[in-house]
Amino acid sequence: MVVADMPFDLLPRITGLICRAVAGVDDCGITVLHPGQAVTLAFSSDLAALNDELQCTAEAGPCLQAMNGGSVVESQDLSVETRWGRYPAAAVDCGMGSVLSLPIRAADAGRGALNL
Repeated sequence: MVVADMPFDLLPRITGLICRAVAGVDDCGITVLHPGQAVTLAFSSDLAALNDELQCTAEAGPCLQAMNGGSVVESQDLSVETRWGRYPAAAVDCGMGSVLSLPIRAADAGRGALNL
């Protein structure tokens, strides 16, 4: 059996598909924990990439919580959010209103999160 190489743009295409398929989702990113550090693998927009960057800078946020805790994390209104230190205010300043982070378990590949 011949196995085709995975296209390099597969994960970015998936993030775009999620944005189009899930009502109310404007941006999407995929982050994984790689040797103890959060790494953004794919994103649907610059704002989605910035979302991960803000959380890494603050060392707190819904993506990191979902990835490390293994449970769904949601904030329906970041403007009144009190969790995650300086992340919510920075996210709001950049135009983000809400966030939903879903944990990803990839067996031996490790943990990650899908951020909407």
